[in-house]
Amino acid sequence: EDYLDCKDANEILKKYGVEQIRKCIENAVRIPVKQIIDLADVEDENPYLVEKLPTGISEFDRILNGGLPFGGLAIVAGKRGEGKSTVSSQIVINAIEKKYTCFAYSGELPNRAFRSIIDFQAAGGMHITEATNINGKSYNTISKTNKELISAWYRGKCLLYDNGCLDDDETIGLLTTIETAIMQYGARVILLDNLMTAIDLDESNISDKNEKQSIFVKKLARIALRYNVLIILVAHKRKNNFSTDDNDEISGSGDISNLASVIISYERGKDLGQFQRLGKITKNRLFGNLELKGITLDYDQKSKRIYGAGDDVNREFSWNTVGNSFYGIDYETPFD
Repeated sequence: EDYLDCKDANEILKKYGVEQIRKCIENAVRIPVKQIIDLADVEDENPYLVEKLPTGISEFDRILNGGLPFGGLAIVAGKRGEGKSTVSSQIVINAIEKKYTCFAYSGELPNRAFRSIIDFQAAGGMHITEATNINGKSYNTISKTNKELISAWYRGKCLLYDNGCLDDDETIGLLTTIETAIMQYGARVILLDNLMTAIDLDESNISDKNEKQSIFVKKLARIALRYNVLIILVAHKRKNNFSTDDNDEISGSGDISNLASVIISYERGKDLGQFQRLGKITKNRLFGNLELKGITLDYDQKSKRIYGAGDDVNREFSWNTVGNSFYGIDYETPFD
């Protein structure tokens, strides 16, 4: 308003004199820059109160002060065939139990195979029975009744990227699908298993693999922050790597580990049994406390569950409680 009816300083000077010019300068307000904020205006955050998803492995959750933080990217890293996908799907089971809606992309497993793992982990060993095929070989199975109960338990809470549509000419890019799952279906926990196949579904035309990985992971980190969701990314470790830094072992661009809030390493260890692995926390941005020596984790073949000291491998999930109520049975769900 100090400019009065004038368009510039020269006109103000001619019409109203030096004092009006002085007034304009003294009352001038700095034009705000969109990308710059005052630190004092940043919302105060208590890291202990940040929303977190428990992993279901008590030692991990203790080190992470509650679990994996929302609004960021968590990486589960390991070499091929060591079980990192099993760890990740078990985290999804815990998310469903906590009533979070999940969205999963599996680049290596057909839809039916991914569902089978989820079903067995949800069932647990107490609800898995042994059957015999036509060749006389035994195998583990879940009763039809319990499968229906488990399916009802995660219906609407576990969404899957349909690998059956990959040959469709109208396939939508993975990042766009993730945002749609968040906005339209309310997904809060996103699992991408794994990075190498996920970037093939990226909509960009970048040919350099490392650059493509870098941009893809940056976009994932922005999505996690923008919508306050948890994105779990499964990444391979290099086959032959002599670095002393566990995070440098992650295959691909260095931006992958730099952008992560938490990095979990799941790997074979010396002097461990066939069904044992070392679990490490090699990055923990919120608190800084790590577990680099590794904790021993066991794998239960029957239920496909991973557990450590203090964890109950036979933990019951609420599908069983719902089933009891539905069937009017007091103590255990019926078996076919």
